[in-house]
This record gives sequence, structure tokens and C-alpha cells, in this order.
Amino acid sequence: MLAIANQVLLTEVEAAAAISCSLSALQKSRSKKSTKIDDGLAPRFIKDKGAIRYLLSDLEEFVSNLMQQDMAANDNELDMADTAAVIDDVEAAVKKPAEDDVFDWSTLI
Repeated sequence: MLAIANQVLLTEVEAAAAISCSLSALQKSRSKKSTKIDDGLAPRFIKDKGAIRYLLSDLEEFVSNLMQQDMAANDNELDMADTAAVIDDVEAAVKKPAEDDVFDWSTLI
């Protein structure tokens, strides 16, 4: 672990441990073909003379963003469950007429 201008820099191994992810997953997220960093699915990194380093503050921000996304997804799932419950309640309240409840039009003639 290094410190530069009050910023803590972590190695790949330290960063992977800090965010509970495998080293290989962290390495794959940095590939040129990957858009995970731009999509917020991987933390930003610094390349310093061939060595990869991660700012602790970037890792903390990354984890915080993932938690917010997870909470938003859970809220959406709850909203969907609430909507389904309301639909069930409405369907139960609006009963379909039974066959014997059908209006007999012959009585009008």
C-alpha cells in the first residue's frame, strides 16, 4: 500500500481483497474491450510505470455505487410485488359473474 498526496494506493491484490472480488475478475475488467469501468461495473485504476494501482477512495466510491444500484433494484422489485398484490386485490374484488348470474334477456320480451 502506497500513499500519494493523502491518497492511499492499493495493489491489484489489495484492491481485489478490499472489494471482495477475484484478482482475475479485476484484471479482466481493465481489458481494452471491456466497458465495465465506463458502465460503473468496475473501479477506476491508475497505471504507474507498468504497475496497476487503485485509489482507496475510488474503491469506496465503486462499492457505494454498487450498493445504491442494488438498493434501487430491490426497491423496483418491491414496487413490482406491490403492483402485483394490488392487481390480485382488484381481480378478487371484481368477480366474474357465475353462469347462473347471467342476465336472462328473454324476460324483457
